[in-house]
Formats: sequence, C-alpha cells, structure tokens
Amino acid sequence: MNRLPKIAKNLQISLPVDWKWLTTEEVSDEIVDCLHSTPKFSDSGKYCIDTTCIEPERILFNKARFVSEEIYQDRIRRLKPQESDILFSREGTIGTTVLVPPNIDICLGQRMMMFRTNKDILSYFFLQVLNSYIFRRQWESLITGTAALHVNIRDIKKLYLPVPPINEQDKIVSILYNLNKIIIITEKVTDYLLNLKRGLMQRLFTEGIGHNEFKETRVGKIPEEWEIQKIGELAIKMKSGGTPLTRIKEYYDNGEIPFVKIEDLSSTRKFLINTRIEITKEGLDNSNAWIVPKNSWLFAIYGSLGEQAINKIEVSTNQAILGIILDRNLGLPEFYYYWFEYWKNQLQRYAITTTQPNLSKQIFEKLKVVKPNIEEQNVITEILSSTDDIIEKEIIYMKNLKIIKKGLMQDLLTGKKRVQIN
Repeated sequence: MNRLPKIAKNLQISLPVDWKWLTTEEVSDEIVDCLHSTPKFSDSGKYCIDTTCIEPERILFNKARFVSEEIYQDRIRRLKPQESDILFSREGTIGTTVLVPPNIDICLGQRMMMFRTNKDILSYFFLQVLNSYIFRRQWESLITGTAALHVNIRDIKKLYLPVPPINEQDKIVSILYNLNKIIIITEKVTDYLLNLKRGLMQRLFTEGIGHNEFKETRVGKIPEEWEIQKIGELAIKMKSGGTPLTRIKEYYDNGEIPFVKIEDLSSTRKFLINTRIEITKEGLDNSNAWIVPKNSWLFAIYGSLGEQAINKIEVSTNQAILGIILDRNLGLPEFYYYWFEYWKNQLQRYAITTTQPNLSKQIFEKLKVVKPNIEEQNVITEILSSTDDIIEKEIIYMKNLKIIKKGLMQDLLTGKKRVQIN
C-alpha cells in the first residue's frame, strides 16, 4: 500500500500498491489561468465561460455571455480550450468543475483556470477527483483573500490526486458516468414537473375548475363566481411568536415544545413535522411565543419573506413567523399555501425594504386573496398536492442517487473498493 504524500496525510487514506499519488501538474500537459480582466461582452459571438454560468459538471449556456471574435482570440492566446479540457473555478464558487464539450468554441472568463490532461489520467476521472472530498480537503486550507476568497494557481498545481492504472480509471469512469446520467435525467424530470406545477397554478388560480365567465380584479383574471377578500378576514387568529431569552437555559434545556425558526421553514417543502430546537413551558410563558395548533399555516413575514409551511404538529414560533388559524368554512390552509406559493413574487410590492424585505402583520392581513367556495378550494388543493407528491418522489430519488454517488466516489477514487478489469 502506498503512503500518503505529506500534504495529504490528514486524509488518512492508503492507496493500492499499483496506484500513485500524483500532483495536478504531473498529470497535466497544460495548466493555464484566465486573463485577469473583465472582457467586453457582446450580444452574439463566442461563449465566455465564468463562474456565473457553471454548476458542478455542467455549463449553463443559457446564462453564458458572448464576446466578439477579436476578444475571443485575445482570451485564447495562452491556450485554446478544446473538448475534454477541464475548467476549474478558483474564486467565488471555488472548486466548481466542468468538462469542455465538443464542437463549441469557448474562452475563459474571470476566476477560471483550465487543465489539459496527459496520458497518465483520463479527463473524466480527473474531473471526478477534482469534485471529491480528497481534493477539496486540500484546497480549502489554501484559500486566501478577504473581499474575494480564492485559491492561487501555483498552489493548485501542487495538490495531489490518487491515480490508478488507466484501465481501472476507465472502469471507474464508466460506473460514475452512467450514474451521473441517471442523476441528470432525474433532474430534468424534476424540472419538467416543477414547470408543469407552475403552469397548473397559473391556470387553476386564474380559471378555476369548470368556469366560463371571468372578471378582472386587483389580483388579475379570476372566475366571475370567486370573491376577493383580505386574508385577515379569513382567519380566526393570526399572530407572530417570540423568542425566549437564549441566555436562560431553563427556557431550552429538556424542552418539549417544537420551536419554529426561519431555517425550519426553508428546509420544509410543505408539511412541517419537526424542528431543530424545542423550548420549555417556562420559555413559552416568558416570551411572546404561543402554541399554534397542528394543521395551521405558518408564514414568514421577514428574514426570508414568503417561506411557509403547514404544521402537522403543535408548535411555537419566533417573531418572524405568523401562526395563522383559518376559519375552515372560509379558507383551507393548503389552498392558501399554494396561493402564496403562486403569488410569492408579488409580495415584494408590499414589503418594507431594509437590509431584507419584510412585512408587518398589519400589512399582511390586508393583502387581497381569491376566495373560491370550499369545495373548489379542496379540488384545486388535491390537484396541486398530487403533483407535489410526484415531485417529492423524484426529489427523494435524486437525493438518494447523489448519496450513492458520493459513497461510490469515496470508495472507488481511493481504491477502497476495487473494480473488476476484464
């Protein structure tokens, strides 16, 4: 078993005897940095790839900007990118890597560098190692800068990669490439379903179910039979919470009352079933927090304006979150959850702008909303909930695939799990 180089000893990985630790410089024919200048962009021309148009293993050409032929020629004078070269972001979104695709002329924008591999390593294998924790753990300790964090190219050249024989690289690449294709297909299916849901919401909240006559209102076109009311007129109770003093441990230690903060809403798709922290009855009694009954509607009025959830358990909340108990003869929590998901962008018009946009309870309760009858609210909710169920299954499937890929990368890229070579 090979011993780790000095720079990577903290990773505590031993390689198979036929693997090597090599630096990025040792496996590259060329390593070039971008020109340290912002190019003049054009309406058309050649693609200029920078940190604004890349995600892990993907160039977002719909977000990429163009440069003229003259500027393009200037920016490729060090090296013209070609198929299977690897782009690496060394500033901003440090560590984002992509392969240069075939048959497209590109140049490097700011904050990007590029590798051209030699015969010792396959480009896609190199890409996967650059995306691995093995490489990340090394460059994270080398980040410099204050206003703009970055990694220097001279340091990146000295970082190590585990390199197996070419035939084993080829097998590993095949496994990871095919798994990645499934992930990409699943992401596309999820994006399609999310777009379908947006279209459904647009249609359902403007045309309803089975209506032929419509009217123009302050919230847009709606069925003639629908009413417009203030959201506060549909509520039995609408009240924000409060945070018990954090310095008093008796308010938190061994707490049994779930306490909802913004991050709980942000990490919940629709139904909130748990929270990160709990408070005690003493903490509840000595703050503005209150018990919000289960199946109520939680809505963030500042911090992250518009984040929301339906709580499936009794909870308390902090001061940034309204607990809303609707009169179920007038409005269903899930229906208005979807209405405000559809209408979320419009909230900015009513927000008080400080460092973050926010609403007061007084403004929120006066917001105009549509009011179909309860039966139609229920049908619309069921349609959108069914769509959400399908989307949720795809998201869970995609998360599981990514977990599998991460585990495989840790095993395959270190030789812990060997592949069979035919």
